Amino acid sequence: MPSKYTPELKARAIELVLHAQGDPDTARGAVSRIADELNISRETLRIWVRTHKESGMSAPTESVDLEAENRRLRKELAESQRANEILKKASAFFAAELELPTQVVVDFIDDNRAHYGASSRSSGCCQTHPPASP
Repeated sequence: MPSKYTPELKARAIELVLHAQGDPDTARGAVSRIADELNISRETLRIWVRTHKESGMSAPTESVDLEAENRRLRKELAESQRANEILKKASAFFAAELELPTQVVVDFIDDNRAHYGASSRSSGCCQTHPPASP
């Protein structure tokens, strides 16, 4: 009979229990709490953890550094939010008028360079090309 739980879920559940049991603040009721969160039978999770401990392995084979992953995801979220803010502001600006004089575009970039960290590629573009007349 095939297992109804994937090996990844089993390893992750064991890892969560071992991590919780290692912290005195979260050790009490760790198996019950994690079993409920993962929608696994408490007894099934107890058996997995006991079998894992009896096997002599200190941690599941697919250990994940939760703090590092959390930092990475927070950084990725911040970058996505920043990109969305830039896109919203730019789309509102360019939706106002489709045919803007070059100097207006350059001024917009210059005004927002400090806040969004735009490169200085636009500097000097109007000196070589005069602004388009409206």
